[in-house]
Amino acid sequence: MSNEVFNPNVRAGIETIVENYLQYAKPLMNVYKYPEPKKSLKYENERDFVIGFLLGGMQATVKDSFMVTYNRQLTSEEEQELAHILWHRMTRIRSDLFDTT
Repeated sequence: MSNEVFNPNVRAGIETIVENYLQYAKPLMNVYKYPEPKKSLKYENERDFVIGFLLGGMQATVKDSFMVTYNRQLTSEEEQELAHILWHRMTRIRSDLFDTT
């Protein structure tokens, strides 16, 4: 994204949230790979489920933190930048979760 909407402090906060969530990635994979949660939550691919779970949590945490700090919701431009930041990190997130080599 050529014109960054978030200031460096907000971006650093987002990166901290992402890193904090990544600590839970492998433990979540260990929980959600078994048949019982797959059956009760109705998903087939635990990798996709955990990625969605983590991304949803990251977005919610960023939005909640932003609301508490700035007393407003993200603008559409800020929503787009947040999505860009998170999707940009997907390569790392996927490798952290799935690469065992």
